[in-house]
Amino acid sequence: MMAQFVALASKYGIQAIQTYELYDDPAGGEGTYGLLMNDGKTPKAAYTAFKNFVAANPR
Repeated sequence: MMAQFVALASKYGIQAIQTYELYDDPAGGEGTYGLLMNDGKTPKAAYTAFKNFVAANPR
């Protein structure tokens, strides 16, 4: 998905994207959709993918 932002950035004038929910909810919460486990420290596979994408696409 993020690669699509880069591909379309000049066409639509996209200057930045932001990620705001970085950690999972605790058990019983809304979900495990974050980049970090719910301890706020342990990275998940998506964290590494996001970090590598940002490093490869500085803006």
